[in-house]
Amino acid sequence: MIGLVGPDQVPPLQVAQNAQWVDYEQGRFSASEFIEYTIEDIIEMHGERNPSVYESQKAFRALTFILTVDPLTENDWQTPLHARAHTKKQSPACSPAFWSNLLSSTLYGAAVDLKFDGT
Repeated sequence: MIGLVGPDQVPPLQVAQNAQWVDYEQGRFSASEFIEYTIEDIIEMHGERNPSVYESQKAFRALTFILTVDPLTENDWQTPLHARAHTKKQSPACSPAFWSNLLSSTLYGAAVDLKFDGT
């Protein structure tokens, strides 16, 4: 959808209807049905991607902020965010699975730059 891979590399997408959590912590939910959409269905509904996969942005910078009760230590600032996700409760976007999904879903064609040094 954002032009990181070509249409021929996009698998069908399943959309849950009337989804409800069964076990949020385990990521389990129930749904009344699943509707499958192919990339051809999406292109028919929304049109071709513009710019194309060949012209779309592939590198991104993300604003990062850390909200904490206690001030960060010098060690906290030196430890990458994804490494700290193993030991502290953080948002799903900080988990190793998030980064793995990002890389594999873009066929290693995109990058996100998270900086903590003010640049």
